[in-house]
Amino acid sequence: MSEKNCCFKGRGRIATVDYAKIIAALAGFVPAGNAPSLAINITENVERVPDYTTVNGGTHCTVRQIEMAQVTMTLMCHSAEVLALSLYSQGTTGNVAAAAVTGELHVAWPGAIVPLHDFPDLSQVITVAPATGSTTYARGTDYEITESGSLSIIEGGAIPAPTVTDGEGVANIKVTYQRAEQSVLQLFTKPSNPVSVHFDGVNAVDGRPAQFRLYKVKFGPATSVTVIGDNMSRLEMTGEILRDESVSAGVGANRFSQYGTLRI
Repeated sequence: MSEKNCCFKGRGRIATVDYAKIIAALAGFVPAGNAPSLAINITENVERVPDYTTVNGGTHCTVRQIEMAQVTMTLMCHSAEVLALSLYSQGTTGNVAAAAVTGELHVAWPGAIVPLHDFPDLSQVITVAPATGSTTYARGTDYEITESGSLSIIEGGAIPAPTVTDGEGVANIKVTYQRAEQSVLQLFTKPSNPVSVHFDGVNAVDGRPAQFRLYKVKFGPATSVTVIGDNMSRLEMTGEILRDESVSAGVGANRFSQYGTLRI
């Protein structure tokens, strides 16, 4: 084998899978998309005993132990699966199928935005009518449709302000449309389950293969999710690397890591 370059610059893909599922062979690693950074950070606990035998001081002995190992990664991909991991959520890509929606009731105030229950297929007809009538309101005169498919009620149009009964607004419009296939996430409804992390790539310096495998990682949520900004949104996540007791630690001098492996 030719001599390897001692410099390293990783390029490749990050993939994750639910730890319990990979242990039971019920799922495989799913790529997390384009990721500009992946790093392992180690926190060390150092205990020092001062040297009291001399006036010059110094250290008599020291014990150094790894206190914690963390992995940090930045993800550019905002798929439903990646967002579910980073926002403690439940949901998958395309988990809501296309379907016809008839007579969906809403309380529509003049000048307000009215989000529909689902994304409408904007290539299909959207009909807005009084909640208890059969006539239809006119797009462009009584309401507009936003880029994402919500209704924008035009002030001065034919859609009246809703009546209020017992302190609550009563539905005054019904909407009929074709629901588009979409991905829906239920935010902050799922605890942070451990995942396995796999880096599959190369050393860009010499093109040789490189792989990281972290057996068990428990991530915290993304530090932030930028909805409006000047730059592309990034999901920055930090997880603690845990010991995987299902992996043999080996015996004697032939020891195996219960945390992960590096192949270069």
